[in-house]
Amino acid sequence: MPTTQNKPGPSVKTPENILYLVMHGLISLVDVGAEGFIAYLWDMRDEHVYLYGEWLVEEGVPERGKGQRPLVASLLNVDSSLLNPGDNNIDPRINVVVTVSQAPQLTNPDVRAVLNLPRPRKIHYCISGDLANDSLAGPANSIGSVIGKPAQLSGIRIFEYTFSDPDKVTLTSDDGIVLWNCPESRLLVPVDNRNIAVLHFYDEPAESFPDEDTAQKHNQEEFNLSFKFLGVQLELVKQPGPILPVPLIPGLLPGEVDSLDQREIFALEAMFRARTGNNAPASKKGGNGGGQVCSPAHAVVVPGK
Repeated sequence: MPTTQNKPGPSVKTPENILYLVMHGLISLVDVGAEGFIAYLWDMRDEHVYLYGEWLVEEGVPERGKGQRPLVASLLNVDSSLLNPGDNNIDPRINVVVTVSQAPQLTNPDVRAVLNLPRPRKIHYCISGDLANDSLAGPANSIGSVIGKPAQLSGIRIFEYTFSDPDKVTLTSDDGIVLWNCPESRLLVPVDNRNIAVLHFYDEPAESFPDEDTAQKHNQEEFNLSFKFLGVQLELVKQPGPILPVPLIPGLLPGEVDSLDQREIFALEAMFRARTGNNAPASKKGGNGGGQVCSPAHAVVVPGK
């Protein structure tokens, strides 16, 4: 009698472990080449709040004492990627990116915290607004330091990393204190063929401004502070346009890609759905933003510039 043979089924890909590092607001990224990025959280004193950790249960970034260094921390044991222009460099079409000869020093009192970050696999951008051609002003040599022609500003930058062992992924201060541990394997969120963890950093106002003029003044002041610290004689003289629609990134809730002053609305809606058993989807596909773009300038280190 003929025999039947079992045919191999389709191969199943092993799910990837993904960490999204979500940076909200006034956090400048400085590209230092093979070593990745240095992220600077600027200190706007009481006008901003400074948070890090799991969404809705973040810790406060400690205030820098007089004469003290800022908090310095590193993201450890994620996969570091090679430069892949368009994917994991700072997109100069969606951000103002300038060239500098060296990374800024830590002695500036306007630095609240510094993060050493390996180069991610991909960078996503949220809470963006259109930028007019004449939005930047300054001397010709400073204008010449701007890479490309930025058409937008982004208020949120998201680094996408892969990693192997969640038990080893940490955010650790330079004095060896573990500030954040990646959730263990059973707590990673399965989405499609990914197991996802998320780490947030906030440097922005906790509440909406009373009117648009006040918001615009604040946003220009904070953006120009980042220019000053990067050592570039430029000013943002025009605010970006209204916030553009934000696509939802797989594994991130709409409230996670929203500004801090808007997330309470999303959290209350989510609690209402949970308590009533109403499983209707969120009222929006992505973040809302609720106001002007809270954003800084970024930089690429070009030695000998």
